[in-house]
Amino acid sequence: MKNTELFDLLKTLTPTEFTDLATYLQTFAKVGADENVMKLFKLIEQSIEETQFRWDKMTLSKETVHAQIFQKKLETKKDDTNLRNLTHRLLKHLRNYCRLLQFHKKPEDTNYLLDYLSERGAYETFEKEYRNWLRSKEKYQGINVMKYQYENFETSLQVFIKNQSKKQQPDYQKYIELFEDYILIKKMQIYCTLLNRKIVGVFEFQEDFEQQIQQIIEVAKSRKSIHLLASIYEACSQMLKGEEEQYYRLKKLLLENEDRIAKKDMKLCYIFMSTFCYRTGKHFFKEARKDYLYRFEHKLLYEGDFIPVMHAKNVCTAIFQKTAAIKADGWSQDFAENKIRKVIKETPPTYRKSTLQFHLGVLAFYFQDYPKTINILKKKQKYANPNFDFDGRTILLRAYYLLNDMDLMDDFDKEVRNCHNALKNAHTLSENYKAEYHNFATAIKQLYEIRLLYDKEEKNSKTQKLKDFLNGYPLKRKDWFWKQLERI
Repeated sequence: MKNTELFDLLKTLTPTEFTDLATYLQTFAKVGADENVMKLFKLIEQSIEETQFRWDKMTLSKETVHAQIFQKKLETKKDDTNLRNLTHRLLKHLRNYCRLLQFHKKPEDTNYLLDYLSERGAYETFEKEYRNWLRSKEKYQGINVMKYQYENFETSLQVFIKNQSKKQQPDYQKYIELFEDYILIKKMQIYCTLLNRKIVGVFEFQEDFEQQIQQIIEVAKSRKSIHLLASIYEACSQMLKGEEEQYYRLKKLLLENEDRIAKKDMKLCYIFMSTFCYRTGKHFFKEARKDYLYRFEHKLLYEGDFIPVMHAKNVCTAIFQKTAAIKADGWSQDFAENKIRKVIKETPPTYRKSTLQFHLGVLAFYFQDYPKTINILKKKQKYANPNFDFDGRTILLRAYYLLNDMDLMDDFDKEVRNCHNALKNAHTLSENYKAEYHNFATAIKQLYEIRLLYDKEEKNSKTQKLKDFLNGYPLKRKDWFWKQLERI
């Protein structure tokens, strides 16, 4: 039963949210009359608690569920239909529960209360809540703030129409201007999104489209109410078109106005800046790492309650670069480890253990503690994605090579074989990545063998063969191999 939409959605819940689902089903969804829905949920609950919320370890077959609920074997097509309908009923309640969870994340950012008060005719309370909402947002600028300003003003117009006793006339001109402001900035934001897409993939604009956008930018900049946002998205668009100085202009605008710009706009701009940095070249990698530390410290990396593991990986890479392993006045290994633990603590619980193990192994490698690196990374874990797995394998193989312990040569050979075999089953990894990891393992095996040779002629022949291999095939950390060859 695990490969169903129901289970896909259940996996997104935290253990606490999963437990609270039972209360929701009984109290809010009122499924008491449909006791089979609760029986199904209780079976799932019992099964997942036995595995301590490790969904990949859970074993709950359709046959077991059907026998427990309907007290008979799953045999006929009708039996299968009954079970499928029951699963669908629980899924319907689960969807509504997820909607409720999402609403409770930031209810103050929605306009549901104002809609409610308008519909119920609570006009005086509406006016009070509307004024409070305006005051709470008056210092912030952002696309979502503008959207809600327009929508809430529209609701206030509806209240005016229904509440004929109101004396003060609404400002219809403001209504039009709010809408125009929102449309202008939204178009600029979409333009930046399309430019970002053009950098990472293949995308072409229609003829005269960019000329029309430039006219929109000029109009937006001329409007005092949105001049700041227009300047930000103008700098962003010019940066994404390759103007490197605009990266620094955009960053300056964001830092100088960080208390005024809505978090959603800040997050989006930093995503565009990250794309630009990593696509422009190595001279911008340092800026990207600095940005990742800033984004972590200012909570700009969160997706819901957690930071995605790939964001955490980039933050930890930035931490590695600030350690004493890289620069003389850098952070100590213990200090860096504490930083890493704080970052990983903010990632989803499912892969938290393996993500921490990976980064502690990498940290030990940076500080040239190769026995510790091997001890950490040789323990196989279920990682969030195959990149963690195979990046860990490349670091583990390098640690074996650099430790240069002949007693561990058999272990090294075994890890090379394990890497090659694991790649055969890495179905979610792209063919390009598979080739790079495979060639890395092949090359480091050759490098290890070259170092063991004493015959000069044979050594030179094998070295030339490896150089040809490095020049002819793509592989991970090619620069590292050239450095090692210089030292042999």
